[in-house]
Amino acid sequence: LCEDLEPFLKSLAEEIREMQEDTVKLEKDLENNYKIVDNKEIIPPVTSGGNEPILEGYLFKRTSNAFKTWNRRWFCLRDNQLVYRKRTGEEESTMEEDLRLCTIKHVVDGDRRFCFEIVSPSKNHILQADSKDMLDTWISAVQKGIGIALQRHHSGNYAHVA
Repeated sequence: LCEDLEPFLKSLAEEIREMQEDTVKLEKDLENNYKIVDNKEIIPPVTSGGNEPILEGYLFKRTSNAFKTWNRRWFCLRDNQLVYRKRTGEEESTMEEDLRLCTIKHVVDGDRRFCFEIVSPSKNHILQADSKDMLDTWISAVQKGIGIALQRHHSGNYAHVA
């Protein structure tokens, strides 16, 4: 009986060895891909004014439909607005046109960590960062963007008075 099974067991052992090699190769490829995505994850905050982004990077956006699904999008915070793209090269969609009307807060979601909510007069948006550091960075950047927008608005009003 053992002699009959020997060719099968050798074949099975060879298949397992090949699968292990493939798994190691796939793990390395996945790790390299993660490094590439991780390097593109965030462009550091800039302090100059104008149209340059305060922050941009990937966030998960919860849909407002009945299914409440999550989609990964590239977000950009700049010029008093929060915009996002579905894919590289596609047109931007504006999530919030005027950040001065918005507030931002942490969200405790039982299913997901690192969530925050942008509350506007017309709609609430729930977003998820990839880590605690990114969550804090986005909340700080949006608050900074709101502050910059309010400061520009007030300084513009005083310029017209003088």
